[in-house]
Amino acid sequence: MFNRKTALAVLATTAVLTMTACSSSSGTSATASGSSAAAAGAADVKIAMVVHGGAGDAFWSDVKTGGEDAASLTGVQLDYQTSDDLKQQGDFINAAVAQNVQGLIVSVPTVEALTAPIKAAEDAGIPVMVINSGADDWEALGAVGFVGQQESVAGEAAGTAMKEAGVTSLLCVNITQVIKAVDQRCESATESFGGPVQTVRIDPADTAAGTAQITATLQSNPSIDGVLPLGAGVFPQASAAIKQANSSAKIGTFDVTKEITAGVKDGSVAFAIDQQPYIQGYQAVISEALLINKNLLIGGGTSPVASGPRVLTQTNIG
Repeated sequence: MFNRKTALAVLATTAVLTMTACSSSSGTSATASGSSAAAAGAADVKIAMVVHGGAGDAFWSDVKTGGEDAASLTGVQLDYQTSDDLKQQGDFINAAVAQNVQGLIVSVPTVEALTAPIKAAEDAGIPVMVINSGADDWEALGAVGFVGQQESVAGEAAGTAMKEAGVTSLLCVNITQVIKAVDQRCESATESFGGPVQTVRIDPADTAAGTAQITATLQSNPSIDGVLPLGAGVFPQASAAIKQANSSAKIGTFDVTKEITAGVKDGSVAFAIDQQPYIQGYQAVISEALLINKNLLIGGGTSPVASGPRVLTQTNIG
Protein backbone atom coordinates (compact mmCIF):
# COMPACT_ATOMS: atom_id res chain seq x y z
CA MET A 1 0.00 0.00 0.00
CA PHE A 2 1.26 3.49 -0.82
CA ASN A 3 2.87 5.10 2.20
CA ARG A 4 3.34 8.78 1.47
CA LYS A 5 5.69 9.43 4.40
CA THR A 6 8.01 6.61 3.46
CA ALA A 7 7.97 7.49 -0.23
CA LEU A 8 8.59 11.16 0.47
CA ALA A 9 11.53 10.34 2.73
CA VAL A 10 13.16 8.20 0.05
CA LEU A 11 12.50 10.67 -2.75
CA ALA A 12 13.55 13.62 -0.64
CA THR A 13 16.88 11.99 0.21
CA THR A 14 17.53 11.25 -3.46
CA ALA A 15 16.61 14.76 -4.52
CA VAL A 16 18.76 16.43 -1.86
CA LEU A 17 21.78 14.34 -2.84
CA THR A 18 21.20 15.24 -6.49
CA MET A 19 20.81 18.93 -5.74
CA THR A 20 23.94 19.12 -3.56
CA ALA A 21 26.11 16.90 -5.75
CA CYS A 22 26.12 18.97 -8.76
CA SER A 23 -4.63 18.81 -10.40
CA SER A 24 -13.46 22.56 -12.85
CA SER A 25 -10.36 24.69 -11.49
CA SER A 26 -8.44 25.43 -8.41
CA GLY A 27 -5.26 27.31 -7.58
CA THR A 28 -2.81 26.73 -4.75
CA SER A 29 0.77 27.59 -3.93
CA ALA A 30 3.44 25.81 -1.92
CA THR A 31 6.50 27.63 -0.61
CA ALA A 32 9.38 26.16 1.39
CA SER A 33 10.28 27.18 4.93
CA GLY A 34 13.65 28.66 5.75
CA SER A 35 14.99 25.23 6.72
CA SER A 36 14.42 23.61 3.31
CA ALA A 37 17.25 22.34 1.18
CA ALA A 38 16.70 25.00 -1.48
CA ALA A 39 19.38 26.51 -3.66
CA ALA A 40 20.11 30.20 -3.21
CA GLY A 41 17.38 32.28 -4.82
CA ALA A 42 15.07 29.29 -5.21
CA ALA A 43 12.29 31.03 -3.28
CA ASP A 44 12.06 33.52 -6.13
CA VAL A 45 11.38 30.72 -8.62
CA LYS A 46 7.74 30.18 -9.53
CA ILE A 47 6.58 27.06 -11.37
CA ALA A 48 3.07 26.63 -12.74
CA MET A 49 1.45 23.19 -13.02
CA VAL A 50 -1.60 23.08 -15.30
CA VAL A 51 -3.38 19.74 -15.75
CA HIS A 52 -6.59 18.39 -17.22
CA GLY A 53 -8.25 16.81 -14.18
CA GLY A 54 -11.68 17.63 -12.85
CA ALA A 55 -11.99 19.44 -9.54
CA GLY A 56 -11.79 17.03 -6.59
CA ASP A 57 -10.43 14.14 -8.68
CA ALA A 58 -8.50 11.82 -6.34
CA PHE A 59 -5.88 10.98 -8.97
CA TRP A 60 -4.98 14.60 -9.60
CA SER A 61 -5.02 15.30 -5.88
CA ASP A 62 -2.11 12.85 -5.59
CA VAL A 63 -0.30 14.64 -8.45
CA LYS A 64 -0.83 17.95 -6.67
CA THR A 65 0.40 16.58 -3.34
CA GLY A 66 3.56 15.22 -4.96
CA GLY A 67 4.21 18.59 -6.60
CA GLU A 68 3.66 20.48 -3.36
CA ASP A 69 5.99 18.17 -1.43
CA ALA A 70 8.72 18.69 -4.05
CA ALA A 71 8.16 22.45 -3.99
CA SER A 72 8.60 22.48 -0.21
CA LEU A 73 11.80 20.49 -0.53
CA THR A 74 13.38 22.62 -3.25
CA GLY A 75 12.10 25.99 -2.03
CA VAL A 76 10.28 26.97 -5.22
CA GLN A 77 6.76 28.37 -5.41
CA LEU A 78 4.19 26.13 -7.09
CA ASP A 79 0.95 27.36 -8.60
CA TYR A 80 -1.39 24.44 -9.37
CA GLN A 81 -4.36 24.78 -11.74
CA THR A 82 -6.66 22.07 -13.03
CA SER A 83 -9.59 21.94 -15.43
CA ASP A 84 -11.17 19.22 -17.53
CA ASP A 85 -12.14 21.91 -20.05
CA LEU A 86 -9.34 22.09 -22.62
CA LYS A 87 -9.98 25.74 -23.48
CA GLN A 88 -9.73 26.68 -19.82
CA GLN A 89 -6.56 24.63 -19.46
CA GLY A 90 -5.10 26.60 -22.36
CA ASP A 91 -6.21 29.86 -20.72
CA PHE A 92 -4.47 28.83 -17.49
CA ILE A 93 -1.26 28.19 -19.44
CA ASN A 94 -1.49 31.58 -21.15
CA ALA A 95 -2.07 33.24 -17.78
CA ALA A 96 1.02 31.54 -16.35
CA VAL A 97 3.08 32.83 -19.28
CA ALA A 98 1.75 36.34 -18.67
CA GLN A 99 2.80 36.04 -15.01
CA ASN A 100 6.39 35.29 -16.13
CA VAL A 101 6.70 31.96 -14.35
CA GLN A 102 10.15 30.36 -14.61
CA GLY A 103 8.86 26.86 -15.32
CA LEU A 104 5.71 25.20 -16.61
CA ILE A 105 4.41 21.66 -16.05
CA VAL A 106 1.46 20.52 -18.18
CA SER A 107 -0.53 17.43 -19.06
CA VAL A 108 -1.42 17.11 -22.74
CA PRO A 109 -4.65 15.16 -23.26
CA THR A 110 -5.07 16.62 -26.76
CA VAL A 111 -2.14 18.05 -28.67
CA GLU A 112 -4.22 20.21 -31.02
CA ALA A 113 -5.90 22.10 -28.18
CA LEU A 114 -2.71 22.93 -26.28
CA THR A 115 -0.02 23.37 -28.92
CA ALA A 116 -0.46 27.15 -29.21
CA PRO A 117 -0.27 27.99 -25.47
CA ILE A 118 2.64 25.58 -24.96
CA LYS A 119 4.53 27.15 -27.86
CA ALA A 120 3.80 30.59 -26.42
CA ALA A 121 5.44 29.51 -23.17
CA GLU A 122 8.49 28.15 -24.96
CA ASP A 123 8.78 31.32 -27.09
CA ALA A 124 8.87 33.25 -23.80
CA GLY A 125 11.82 31.14 -22.69
CA ILE A 126 9.87 29.05 -20.19
CA PRO A 127 10.94 25.37 -20.03
CA VAL A 128 7.92 23.07 -20.35
CA MET A 129 7.73 19.66 -18.67
CA VAL A 130 4.93 17.30 -19.75
CA ILE A 131 3.36 14.89 -17.28
CA ASN A 132 0.77 12.10 -17.35
CA SER A 133 -0.48 12.34 -20.95
CA GLY A 134 1.55 13.33 -23.97
CA ALA A 135 4.16 10.56 -23.86
CA ASP A 136 4.22 10.36 -27.67
CA ASP A 137 4.11 14.10 -28.25
CA TRP A 138 6.34 15.90 -25.73
CA GLU A 139 9.44 15.96 -27.91
CA ALA A 140 7.57 17.29 -30.95
CA LEU A 141 6.06 19.98 -28.73
CA GLY A 142 9.54 21.12 -27.73
CA ALA A 143 9.16 20.12 -24.07
CA VAL A 144 12.27 19.48 -21.99
CA GLY A 145 10.99 16.17 -20.61
CA PHE A 146 8.13 13.84 -19.75
CA VAL A 147 7.16 12.15 -16.49
CA GLY A 148 4.49 9.45 -16.60
CA GLN A 149 3.84 6.05 -18.07
CA GLN A 150 3.88 4.82 -21.65
CA GLU A 151 0.24 3.92 -22.12
CA SER A 152 1.05 1.29 -24.72
CA VAL A 153 3.22 -0.47 -22.14
CA ALA A 154 0.54 -0.11 -19.46
CA GLY A 155 -2.14 -1.43 -21.79
CA GLU A 156 0.00 -4.39 -22.74
CA ALA A 157 0.47 -5.19 -19.05
CA ALA A 158 -3.28 -5.02 -18.44
CA GLY A 159 -4.13 -7.28 -21.36
CA THR A 160 -1.56 -9.82 -20.22
CA ALA A 161 -2.87 -9.70 -16.66
CA MET A 162 -6.41 -10.35 -17.90
CA LYS A 163 -5.25 -13.31 -19.94
CA GLU A 164 -3.31 -14.72 -16.99
CA ALA A 165 -6.47 -14.36 -14.86
CA GLY A 166 -8.22 -16.76 -17.25
CA VAL A 167 -10.40 -14.17 -18.98
CA THR A 168 -11.50 -15.15 -22.51
CA SER A 169 -13.72 -12.21 -23.55
CA LEU A 170 -12.97 -8.65 -22.45
CA LEU A 171 -14.94 -5.42 -22.04
CA CYS A 172 -13.01 -2.11 -22.01
CA VAL A 173 -14.83 0.67 -20.17
CA ASN A 174 -13.66 3.95 -21.71
CA ILE A 175 -14.70 7.58 -21.13
CA THR A 176 -16.75 9.81 -23.39
CA GLN A 177 -13.97 12.42 -23.64
CA VAL A 178 -11.59 11.22 -26.34
CA ILE A 179 -8.08 11.28 -24.90
CA LYS A 180 -5.33 9.63 -26.92
CA ALA A 181 -3.53 8.24 -23.87
CA VAL A 182 -6.68 6.57 -22.54
CA ASP A 183 -7.56 5.08 -25.92
CA GLN A 184 -4.06 3.62 -26.14
CA ARG A 185 -4.72 1.63 -22.98
CA CYS A 186 -7.48 -0.39 -24.59
CA GLU A 187 -5.70 -0.65 -27.95
CA SER A 188 -2.60 -2.16 -26.40
CA ALA A 189 -4.61 -4.32 -23.99
CA THR A 190 -6.47 -5.72 -26.99
CA GLU A 191 -3.22 -6.66 -28.70
CA SER A 192 -1.68 -8.43 -25.72
CA PHE A 193 -4.96 -10.05 -24.63
CA GLY A 194 -5.43 -11.73 -27.99
CA GLY A 195 -9.14 -12.55 -27.56
CA PRO A 196 -12.39 -10.74 -28.37
CA VAL A 197 -12.63 -7.21 -26.92
CA GLN A 198 -15.65 -4.91 -26.81
CA THR A 199 -15.57 -1.23 -25.79
CA VAL A 200 -18.17 1.07 -24.24
CA ARG A 201 -17.76 4.80 -23.59
CA ILE A 202 -19.44 6.31 -20.55
CA ASP A 203 -19.54 9.68 -18.84
CA PRO A 204 -17.69 9.38 -15.51
CA ALA A 205 -19.83 12.20 -14.11
CA ASP A 206 -23.12 10.36 -14.80
CA THR A 207 -22.79 7.34 -12.54
CA ALA A 208 -26.31 6.00 -13.03
CA ALA A 209 -26.23 6.17 -16.83
CA GLY A 210 -22.75 4.64 -17.00
CA THR A 211 -23.68 1.76 -14.72
CA ALA A 212 -26.84 1.09 -16.73
CA GLN A 213 -24.90 1.09 -20.00
CA ILE A 214 -22.30 -1.39 -18.77
CA THR A 215 -25.00 -3.57 -17.19
CA ALA A 216 -26.89 -3.71 -20.50
CA THR A 217 -23.70 -4.65 -22.35
CA LEU A 218 -22.93 -7.49 -19.95
CA GLN A 219 -26.49 -8.79 -20.16
CA SER A 220 -26.55 -8.67 -23.95
CA ASN A 221 -23.19 -10.45 -24.20
CA PRO A 222 -22.91 -13.02 -21.38
CA SER A 223 -19.67 -14.38 -22.85
CA ILE A 224 -17.83 -11.35 -21.43
CA ASP A 225 -15.91 -12.66 -18.42
CA GLY A 226 -13.51 -9.77 -17.86
CA VAL A 227 -14.10 -6.03 -17.39
CA LEU A 228 -11.29 -3.48 -17.69
CA PRO A 229 -12.11 0.11 -16.61
CA LEU A 230 -9.57 2.43 -18.24
CA GLY A 231 -9.43 4.74 -15.23
CA ALA A 232 -10.48 5.14 -11.62
CA GLY A 233 -13.26 7.50 -12.70
CA VAL A 234 -15.21 4.67 -14.34
CA PHE A 235 -14.26 1.86 -11.96
CA PRO A 236 -17.25 2.32 -9.61
CA GLN A 237 -19.72 2.07 -12.49
CA ALA A 238 -18.04 -1.06 -13.87
CA SER A 239 -17.93 -2.72 -10.46
CA ALA A 240 -21.59 -1.93 -9.76
CA ALA A 241 -22.65 -3.09 -13.22
CA ILE A 242 -21.08 -6.52 -12.77
CA LYS A 243 -23.23 -7.00 -9.67
CA GLN A 244 -26.39 -5.63 -11.29
CA ALA A 245 -25.96 -7.90 -14.30
CA ASN A 246 -25.37 -10.93 -12.04
CA SER A 247 -22.17 -11.45 -13.98
CA SER A 248 -19.24 -13.50 -12.79
CA ALA A 249 -16.82 -11.38 -14.82
CA LYS A 250 -13.49 -10.58 -13.24
CA ILE A 251 -12.45 -6.96 -12.96
CA GLY A 252 -9.01 -5.41 -13.26
CA THR A 253 -8.46 -1.69 -13.59
CA PHE A 254 -6.18 1.21 -14.35
CA ASP A 255 -5.32 3.60 -11.51
CA VAL A 256 -5.61 3.23 -7.75
CA THR A 257 -8.06 4.57 -5.16
CA LYS A 258 -8.90 3.46 -1.62
CA GLU A 259 -11.78 1.41 -3.02
CA ILE A 260 -9.59 -0.23 -5.64
CA THR A 261 -6.80 -0.90 -3.14
CA ALA A 262 -9.27 -2.60 -0.80
CA GLY A 263 -10.58 -4.70 -3.69
CA VAL A 264 -7.12 -5.85 -4.73
CA LYS A 265 -6.35 -6.78 -1.13
CA ASP A 266 -9.48 -8.89 -0.68
CA GLY A 267 -9.25 -10.42 -4.15
CA SER A 268 -12.43 -8.91 -5.59
CA VAL A 269 -10.26 -6.86 -7.98
CA ALA A 270 -7.78 -8.97 -9.94
CA PHE A 271 -5.18 -6.22 -10.39
CA ALA A 272 -4.64 -2.48 -10.68
CA ILE A 273 -2.30 -0.71 -13.08
CA ASP A 274 -0.75 2.05 -10.98
CA GLN A 275 0.94 4.93 -12.81
CA GLN A 276 1.87 6.44 -9.43
CA PRO A 277 0.50 9.97 -9.80
CA TYR A 278 2.34 11.24 -6.72
CA ILE A 279 5.62 10.54 -8.49
CA GLN A 280 4.46 12.42 -11.58
CA GLY A 281 3.88 15.63 -9.63
CA TYR A 282 6.92 15.18 -7.41
CA GLN A 283 9.45 14.31 -10.10
CA ALA A 284 8.25 17.03 -12.49
CA VAL A 285 8.78 19.78 -9.90
CA ILE A 286 12.16 18.33 -8.90
CA SER A 287 13.20 18.25 -12.56
CA GLU A 288 12.09 21.82 -13.23
CA ALA A 289 13.81 23.08 -10.07
CA LEU A 290 17.08 21.38 -11.02
CA LEU A 291 16.90 22.80 -14.53
CA ILE A 292 16.11 26.34 -13.42
CA ASN A 293 18.52 26.49 -10.47
CA LYS A 294 21.42 24.33 -11.68
CA ASN A 295 20.87 23.83 -15.42
CA LEU A 296 20.67 20.06 -14.86
CA LEU A 297 18.11 18.06 -16.82
CA ILE A 298 16.93 14.62 -15.70
CA GLY A 299 16.55 12.49 -18.82
CA GLY A 300 18.72 14.88 -20.80
CA GLY A 301 15.79 16.11 -22.84
CA THR A 302 15.72 12.86 -24.80
CA SER A 303 14.54 10.18 -22.36
CA PRO A 304 11.19 10.13 -20.54
CA VAL A 305 11.03 9.40 -16.82
CA ALA A 306 8.70 6.48 -16.13
CA SER A 307 6.39 6.65 -13.10
CA GLY A 308 4.72 3.38 -14.10
CA PRO A 309 3.14 1.08 -14.94
CA ARG A 310 3.27 -0.85 -11.69
CA VAL A 311 0.98 -3.88 -11.71
CA LEU A 312 -0.50 -4.25 -8.23
CA THR A 313 -1.91 -7.61 -7.20
CA GLN A 314 -2.92 -9.27 -3.95
CA THR A 315 0.67 -10.51 -3.54
CA ASN A 316 2.47 -7.17 -3.80
CA ILE A 317 0.02 -4.44 -2.77
CA GLY A 318 1.23 -4.54 0.84
